[in-house]
Amino acid sequence: TKCLMCCLWCLETCIKYLTKFSYVFIAAEGFSFCAAAVKTFTLVSKHPLQMLTNEATLGVLSLLLTMLTPLGCAILAYFSVLHEWRNTVLGLSLGDALDSVGVASAGGVAAVDNMMASTVAGLPDWTTTGPPDALTVAVATLFVSFWITQMFRMVYAATVDTLFVCMFRDDDF
Repeated sequence: TKCLMCCLWCLETCIKYLTKFSYVFIAAEGFSFCAAAVKTFTLVSKHPLQMLTNEATLGVLSLLLTMLTPLGCAILAYFSVLHEWRNTVLGLSLGDALDSVGVASAGGVAAVDNMMASTVAGLPDWTTTGPPDALTVAVATLFVSFWITQMFRMVYAATVDTLFVCMFRDDDF
């Protein structure tokens, strides 16, 4: 039974792998699923090294994106709460920031400053309540940024797969 389960797992993995490229063929050409699966199998068998390169690159970039972005956001959130950077940021208007780098435009800065002031007015005052726990904010930021990063990773992977199929489809067919 273990051998059968292993064979079924391999079959399932191959079908899932081919299916994602078949959907690209369906979207690009309007083929039926079976015709798209045949075209996908032909494409994969003609360009195995390119497939391996794409998957290896996606794996490395996904690993870096999945680890570094949430970790960086969590560290930034931790230190921003720990050192109360909020007070520094709230004391600085957008106009002051843009003036300091020489980019200020007269019309839009005042509107953005007013919007920031109304947003800041809704935030709790840390002088009375005290800052939140820095570790709690960092962990929450880690989870939220990990979730957002996963969404971007899926879009990036779908884009790379679509570009691969469309590029080699035009060359082969």
